[in-house]
Amino acid sequence: MTDVGTEELINKMLDSKKLGSDASEDLKDFLQDIKEGNFHRDDDAYVHALAQRLGFTDGKAVVKGKSSNASATKKIDNVDWHERAVIAEARLEELEEEIEVLKDAPGSSPEPMVDVDALRVLLNKIYDAETDALCEISNEEAAQTLKLMSEKLD
Repeated sequence: MTDVGTEELINKMLDSKKLGSDASEDLKDFLQDIKEGNFHRDDDAYVHALAQRLGFTDGKAVVKGKSSNASATKKIDNVDWHERAVIAEARLEELEEEIEVLKDAPGSSPEPMVDVDALRVLLNKIYDAETDALCEISNEEAAQTLKLMSEKLD
């Protein structure tokens, strides 16, 4: 289905009044994304999963026998959790793709490493691991040591 078809499906779902406020806001955001050309395939998958969950096919509501208002309300309440799961899965996939792109990017340097040995030397000035106690040093010396440790971490 094209963005136009998805847009029609979104409008049908919004018109149906079957959605909670969060889902309605998400769908309105998707409409804006479609207009701006920022609509992603993950968003499209979410819209179609929601439409299927609510009983829509090709923009038309599917009637599946008679159901009470209580069961319909319960189903709609459960949709919010399903919606959130679909959004989370889509976002996770998007972030994984971004990570792969960053890994493969030429010229990107890895984050600088911290010199653990240098930090350990400074830490040993204020803490004795063997006795599990602080060393007896002046406040000024401790403050200077902590300052050096902080600088090494930056």
